Amino acid sequence: MKNTLYMLNTVSGLQAQSFILTTVFGGVIIIDGGTRADSEHMLCRLREITGLSRPHVDAWILTHPHFDHADCFLELMRARRGDFTLDKVICAFPSTQYLAEDPYGAADTVRAFYALLPFFADIFFPVTAGDKLSVSGANMHFLYTPDWTIKEDKCNNSSLVVRIELAGRVLLFTGDCAAVAGERILSQWGALGMLKADICQISHHGQNGCTREFYQAVSPETALWCTPEWLWNNDAGNGPGSGPWDTLTVRAWLADMGVKKNLVMKDGDQQLSLP
Repeated sequence: MKNTLYMLNTVSGLQAQSFILTTVFGGVIIIDGGTRADSEHMLCRLREITGLSRPHVDAWILTHPHFDHADCFLELMRARRGDFTLDKVICAFPSTQYLAEDPYGAADTVRAFYALLPFFADIFFPVTAGDKLSVSGANMHFLYTPDWTIKEDKCNNSSLVVRIELAGRVLLFTGDCAAVAGERILSQWGALGMLKADICQISHHGQNGCTREFYQAVSPETALWCTPEWLWNNDAGNGPGSGPWDTLTVRAWLADMGVKKNLVMKDGDQQLSLP
């Protein structure tokens, strides 16, 4: 279907992020894709959505180099390149030196990305904050790219943040943007109204991400949660609320703000038609 957002569930049970966005002209845009284990599910959904045995993707956006966001792309480029076609690869990864101490192997993910670059170098579009790009009727504005002055939670705070206008709606994708980057984005764009969006992906799977003030500036009608059930309930194994994550707090924020709809990964693949 055209002008439709799909949020894919993960087959691993881990937190992960994977979106497919279709446009008025039949274009296909992917944001992240999830883990290596999610690669087959991604291909299957692309075939279903496009009706093609060899789907075409107009743009693949990678928000940051954590395995639960980027490894699906790396696996497909490594082992399944012939199963789909691709026009643009968009990201703004920091250096391996900057990410050297990341506990989740972000530096290794960046190395793997550049090892595969010869296969897509001619369609690689690195972006910087403020860049704009139109892809098959979707107008993208990249609000934030890595700020190397940030010293804490470096990879998550390096998440690419993109505002997409499509079919009269505004969608905001925040990746795993953490509080420090979120505050800088709010300072730069909030007063200009550029954070206001109809649909917002809740950062870092709803835990330890952006602040309440950030979401107040966004004021979305629909929230997208790339969140498995255990994280949705902040359940570390001893029942809801037993974990260290902020998910329940963020849920309460959005309820107070009057968010009308929560689409949650725990409920399986989600589909949202844009008017």
